[in-house]
Amino acid sequence: EAEFTVSSLEETLIEVNLILDILFLAFYDNFSRCNGGLWISLCSLFKDILCGSYDVGKFAVSVEAKNSFHYAKAQLLLILIETLDFENLLRMIRDEVPLSVGCSTFSVGDILEMDVEISKIPEFLMVESGPLVLAWAVFLCLVLSLPESNANLEIDHTLYARRAFEFAPFNYLLGVLCSSIFRESDESLCMQFWDKNSFVDGPIRSVLHMVEKEYPFQISELVRFLSAVCHGTWPAQCVYNYLERMNGVTTIYAIPGHVAENVNYGHQIESHHPVSIPGIEGIKVPCGTNGYILKVLQGDAVLVRWEVDICATILPMCLRTFTF
Repeated sequence: EAEFTVSSLEETLIEVNLILDILFLAFYDNFSRCNGGLWISLCSLFKDILCGSYDVGKFAVSVEAKNSFHYAKAQLLLILIETLDFENLLRMIRDEVPLSVGCSTFSVGDILEMDVEISKIPEFLMVESGPLVLAWAVFLCLVLSLPESNANLEIDHTLYARRAFEFAPFNYLLGVLCSSIFRESDESLCMQFWDKNSFVDGPIRSVLHMVEKEYPFQISELVRFLSAVCHGTWPAQCVYNYLERMNGVTTIYAIPGHVAENVNYGHQIESHHPVSIPGIEGIKVPCGTNGYILKVLQGDAVLVRWEVDICATILPMCLRTFTF
């Protein structure tokens, strides 16, 4: 009887994963739209899984079955985020279309009921549900940006954002992306991220360009993120092209005190000694490299964009980090 129960459970997990894969693809490819009632049901199921109601860990199942369970949990999270339909909301904002006359599948009443469901997520589930709470904050922010929305919705999306960030939601998502259960999946998240046929592909490149310039102290984190989304031929090509087009690197640079008073944004500067690149050990900006000042910081410190050949400096290190 015990062996039959375990066998039945493992077969059920295979069926569940297949259903969730079909659901995700149906929503992602716009074969079907998710209404408020279905979204609430899926969210309730997601919370039940996180609470342990369907935990397979208490059974003597195989490693493959446990991986299938974690895959189902992560896939359900992605379905909930995908069905919030950010692309459609962005189009409505661009065209200044009110929620009441737009093509959104969610009404004001739906959103209020969905908000109640999200607000019921307890603190002890926030590590795994943090990405969903953050996505909900973004969803509310976009909805409130639509014409005539503020009069009907009185929800503070910033509270959800602050709550989610307390539990490092991007760390959890990165762990999902790097896990073998998704890396070996035919349904590739990396292919979706670099979808050249999507109208958000251009904005994604713009955001990456901004991140690479405006957040120079986290370049090692940027490299790890790019590593997580470069599995497969097309994603790897996208990441390589992005790195190849990088035309410099940004660091903090200390300049002499008597010179600091006369420098400002856009001024040209030359390094008088090798400059370490934060987060990249053993690689430095060579002495005599030209750059321009992005920002004047406190004291004699400035933020400088150095004109260095990325292919000859950072790119080899990046390629060693990636798994193609």
